[in-house]
Amino acid sequence: LQYLVGMAIVSIAAQIGTLFVSGYYFENIPTYFLPANIVAVPAATVIVYAGVVYLLMPFQALKQIVIFILDWLVKILFLYIEWLRQLAISVIDFPLPWYDGLLGSIVVLILG
Repeated sequence: LQYLVGMAIVSIAAQIGTLFVSGYYFENIPTYFLPANIVAVPAATVIVYAGVVYLLMPFQALKQIVIFILDWLVKILFLYIEWLRQLAISVIDFPLPWYDGLLGSIVVLILG
């Protein structure tokens, strides 16, 4: 439970920190960032470690097993993210002119 609360706090802080940059560059903000990050961060960690294991593995037969697991994990993660993207109101339009994006980012940096 403490791990999930910590991940939620980091996800919310990251969302606040990138809010104005996201609004300026992408003209929208995601609404399901919390469930996405709670699944994607641990999955990405496992994927990176599995990739390192694959690169360091000397035996071709074992590499095939690792690449099968790695491929499966990436596909499952993409399916989950795609499912979240298709939910209602998955993004909110948030277009910002450059000066609002810059000012908002400066305020977040000062307060953060």
